[in-house]
Amino acid sequence: MRVRNVRIKGDFQQKKGVYLSRMLGSLERGGIRVATVAAQIAPRRTGLLASTITATPPESAQGTGANHFKVRVGPLVYYGPFQELGTDKMQAQPYLRPALGLLRAHLVRQMARDVIGGEND
Repeated sequence: MRVRNVRIKGDFQQKKGVYLSRMLGSLERGGIRVATVAAQIAPRRTGLLASTITATPPESAQGTGANHFKVRVGPLVYYGPFQELGTDKMQAQPYLRPALGLLRAHLVRQMARDVIGGEND
């Protein structure tokens, strides 16, 4: 996937807080969307794995520099990574990586629209 740099018109410093607020909102919505799709494609036996997939609100990504944020998406049950990655006794049944793969391009475009789309605000 190719991501372009987007040039923001006007005085960025004056609008920095507005852009940051829009970006955080977009990140949160994107995380929820990935969690929803992951829950839909997660393997089901009891449904517990799918029912515990959540997204955290955006948080600062420590050690990556200023203005870097992350959203964590994953299950609350201990065996989630085993399902996603497999073990020596069971084959992987990925659900997180495919969900992100399906949505990645859309999420990048949506974030650009969310952040700079409201230029006249």
